[in-house]
Amino acid sequence: MPMRKAVLEQNDTLKAKQLFLIEGMVDAEIILLTRDPLEVSIGVIELKDQTRIPGGRRRSGEFGVTLQFGRNGDRETFRQWFEMCQDEGRRGVDPTYKRNGTIIFERLFQGSPGTYNSGSNLPNVTAQIIGVWPSQMNIPDYDISADEGDDGSLSLEMTMQFDDCILLR
Repeated sequence: MPMRKAVLEQNDTLKAKQLFLIEGMVDAEIILLTRDPLEVSIGVIELKDQTRIPGGRRRSGEFGVTLQFGRNGDRETFRQWFEMCQDEGRRGVDPTYKRNGTIIFERLFQGSPGTYNSGSNLPNVTAQIIGVWPSQMNIPDYDISADEGDDGSLSLEMTMQFDDCILLR
């Protein structure tokens, strides 16, 4: 009997460096395979003399995340959250569609190469994302010759919108 590809390849989630915790979503501890940078910018006001001053408020933004399609809990959490953002006629958009989230940088390098924060006494670096919600979902294509995605080869890509982001530590 031939060995399956999934047996030979390492699971991508073991290499993941970030967790995405979403408030109000039961057991929502999403393992991020990739994530776009979180751009945090302050509005700028240009005065008549062409000098610029800060507007005082941070701007909203968007970022993309990728997660393993084969992780049922992660996929189902995002599917349900995406449905909360849709108007299905009489029901309208769920008023609780915006959530707060936290990104935990679990394997951030501290000091010399090869020294990870994970397992040390140092606190993880975290970012709080305020008013976040999914606005786009790219369901992966599938090939009959591919495996079931247990090894992380199939990924779900989501575009997330947010009101604010704060780097906590």
